Amino acid sequence: MDAAPVAARAGVPSDASHLPRPEYPLAQAPEDIQRLIARVSRRNTGTREVLRQAGLALGMRVLDAGSGAGDVAMMAAELVGPTGSVLGIDRNTASLEVARARAEAAGLSNVRFRTADAQDRDALQPAGPFDAIVGRLVLMYSDEPAATLHRLVELARPGGIVAFEEIDLAVIGGSMHPPGPLFERVKGWIREGFAAMGAHPAMGFELYSTFLTAGLPAPVLQFNTVIGTDAQSGMSETSAGVIASLLPNLIAHGIITAEEVDVGTLAVRLRDEAVTLRATSAAAPLVGAWSRKP
Repeated sequence: MDAAPVAARAGVPSDASHLPRPEYPLAQAPEDIQRLIARVSRRNTGTREVLRQAGLALGMRVLDAGSGAGDVAMMAAELVGPTGSVLGIDRNTASLEVARARAEAAGLSNVRFRTADAQDRDALQPAGPFDAIVGRLVLMYSDEPAATLHRLVELARPGGIVAFEEIDLAVIGGSMHPPGPLFERVKGWIREGFAAMGAHPAMGFELYSTFLTAGLPAPVLQFNTVIGTDAQSGMSETSAGVIASLLPNLIAHGIITAEEVDVGTLAVRLRDEAVTLRATSAAAPLVGAWSRKP
């Protein structure tokens, strides 16, 4: 069964290169990249398990779409070993410079990074076909996630693995019990900020339908989060870091003012609230989905 005709019948264009791209909502200065690395590091255990269960194995050739600072690419490189290889692509050259330095420091010689768009057929097709196409927090920033996924699937060999992990900021999102008023405001700001910039806040829960629309078989799904006290979940630092990176866009869209958020003290105030309430916190969940190209 060929994925392209199925996707075409479902309304997905075979060439998504013309599609508009939403503006990436997070600031991308060096300090923002480092904040992102700190935030996602708590999620790497769950992501590694998604890649392992999806079937990444020794000797495979892997494409990591939207590689950013390189976390997923490096995990994939460890799973495929020295006889395999990983190509990480991203539009942000500054992030890829950080990714290269991190991979070199980790002694991973089987991973390389290239500045490229996930929908650029001419740039990527010569590098394929790949045994696996993977990505984390990438489809949520696509104007047409199913079209983007379909375009990436074209770069996989028949039977190749397709595994993505996306966040849910809207269906469940980050949680605290008992709820704190500051936490709930921050949660709303984050959700509104991503939505205002054209991202898909519920992308994690939309992965199932996105895979089907892209012409893939129904994916296996997995739900991952980090839960515990505020110190264990990292909720305060994570939430404040996201707000700091979103702040220029939050202000530009009239969602908050700099005085209202007081980003310099936000993490401390969130932490104090959680401690006072003796709250249990859970980070916004990541939903993993994997299937194979027909």
